[in-house]
Amino acid sequence: WCQFNMGVAGAAIATAISQMVSTLVYLTYVLRKRSAFSFSVKAFSPTGQMMAEILKIGIPTLVFQLLTSLSITLINRAASDYGDSVIAVTRITSMGTLVVFGFLKGFQPIAGFSYGAKKFNRLREVIKTSIIWSTSFCLVVGLVMAVFSTQIISQFAEGDTQ
Repeated sequence: WCQFNMGVAGAAIATAISQMVSTLVYLTYVLRKRSAFSFSVKAFSPTGQMMAEILKIGIPTLVFQLLTSLSITLINRAASDYGDSVIAVTRITSMGTLVVFGFLKGFQPIAGFSYGAKKFNRLREVIKTSIIWSTSFCLVVGLVMAVFSTQIISQFAEGDTQ
């Protein structure tokens, strides 16, 4: 394994770089007219109704993300008094929780499109698939964390892993 010994700062830098690279890849793909979607700044003329529809979806998502980040920050701050191993547990739990949030983010548009198109059979299938995948993920991760808790926590904490 390659180690840069940058800790949290390294993770933040890697995240920012990966997001910039993926944005450039998407923009390159769209602007080269290779996708089914085409975009032109000249043709973009938002209406009040369009902005209202965007904000109806965007503001709750923004608030959700802000509250999630705030709660993780507050939990880590409160746990810091109890040592590295407790912070490690909150970090590991946060990772699992954020993956489930990812399932939710993927589920929402598909469920919304299915409901809007009145394709209720597809909606039921999406709900069933989402429940199966998220529950399976939680069971597997919970089992792995229970069985290998000391080994996992030792990756995030120095010293006492009890």
